[in-house]
This record gives sequence, structure tokens and C-alpha cells, in this order.
Amino acid sequence: MITPNDLTYDVACLGAKKILTTIMPIHHFVDGKKTDTITGYRYMISLPNLGFRKLGVRIPGKQLIQLQGNNYPLVEFDNLQLGLYERQGKSYVTAKASNIRIIDTNGKA
Repeated sequence: MITPNDLTYDVACLGAKKILTTIMPIHHFVDGKKTDTITGYRYMISLPNLGFRKLGVRIPGKQLIQLQGNNYPLVEFDNLQLGLYERQGKSYVTAKASNIRIIDTNGKA
């Protein structure tokens, strides 16, 4: 039987503009309890193409960029992959990447 994890999703459906709004650490868990160990960061983006709905993109390792004040930069990701998972009968989209870059308004890194 095919499962949602067997499928890949086209990242083009997110649209060209991805606005970085928040950066949150991802903590390591042991026996269901959060530890102080940070394993990566979740970069929350707002997607104008989808009614400004948000999506968190996980990137393992150190924090790669910083938000500056109230500036919400346009960003792009390397190796962005989308997936789907279910929890308590509801489906959710998950995203991961290997890198994040701030781009200018002309789409250049």
C-alpha cells in the first residue's frame, strides 16, 4: 500500500516569493522529553501565492541567517523537499532543505 511518505510534491506550487517571518530552534528529544540540544532550525515562511499561509522549513545544523528588526526578507532554499504526514486523522505538509539564502527583489542571491 502506498503511503504519503512514498510521494514527492512539486515545490513550484509554493510560488516564487517566500517571505521569512520567524526562526525557531529544533530541540533533540529523549524518551519524549525535550533536551537543551539544538539539532537544527525551523525557518517559517509566509507564501503570498497561497494566501500568505505559513510553512516551516527544517534545516539541520547551525542557524544560517538572522532576522534584522522588522525586516522580513525574501528567501530561497537549496534542495527544498515537501512531504506529507498524518496525525490524529489530519494531513499536514512538512518541508526540509539543506540551505537558506536571502534574495533581493530581483531574485538574485
